[in-house]
Amino acid sequence: MQGSSVLMSWGPPRMGTTWLFNVLRAMADAAETPLGVVADGVEPPPASWTGPIIVKSHRADSPALLSSFDSSADLRSIVMMRDPEAALASLQRTQRVDLEELIGWLEADFSSYEVALPVMSRVAVIREEWVAPRGAEIIGQLASLLELGLREEQVASIADEFSRDRVRDQVAQLEKAQAWRGEFTEYDRQTQWHAGHIGPDGPRTVELSDSLRVRVAALRSSIDDLVDQFGLWEASWPRSGAGSPAGAQAFITARAQEIAARSPQPSLVSRVLGRLHVPGHPRG
Repeated sequence: MQGSSVLMSWGPPRMGTTWLFNVLRAMADAAETPLGVVADGVEPPPASWTGPIIVKSHRADSPALLSSFDSSADLRSIVMMRDPEAALASLQRTQRVDLEELIGWLEADFSSYEVALPVMSRVAVIREEWVAPRGAEIIGQLASLLELGLREEQVASIADEFSRDRVRDQVAQLEKAQAWRGEFTEYDRQTQWHAGHIGPDGPRTVELSDSLRVRVAALRSSIDDLVDQFGLWEASWPRSGAGSPAGAQAFITARAQEIAARSPQPSLVSRVLGRLHVPGHPRG
């Protein structure tokens, strides 16, 4: 990565975006590459920031904005996708909203990726189901794409640090230290882990009516198509563009302005930009 790089840690809610966000930051730390952060509850990097920036959000930005900054800001998108039924089971556990609305959230978020990713030069999609059996391979491939030059032992250490059991322990420690009492709206600004972020092991299914099952099946098919088109293992990115740190800062400013202009309602700003929180809408 270079000073003009904007690294998108993307994916619909409950599909592994917080795992990805923390892994990417740990990789940058290991490579001694400081990152400015744009995430929920975190102050954005100052105007004087000249390093790369990581953006965590659940919905992709508009194709017009991404296309206009794709080279000048060296945009790099890493997207987490998960079987939609497993994501819905997790959403049901953490959100007080009916199932049909939860499916609508996933459909709206996912449709943003279908139109945004094809206009970008550097895209890699990861399936959450790959993490447990292939965590170190994922991190090694990401390190190569991001030109971070991590050693094999660094990759193995990061994979171990963010294994499911280690993350569950970390979240439990945060819950105890901050007295979250299992309330999912409580979260740690630094890591973005929420209370109860790692759910119980076992099958992740929901009871669906016939009409909802059709919608979930359509989502599953679309996710498979996106992975086929932009999957991590097949990703081959061009070398870094000739962007500038000013281009990265301009992109962050432009995306905030575009989101605010498109809808002044806090719920959309919350879910897209990840800077505000409205109870009942998912984060992380």
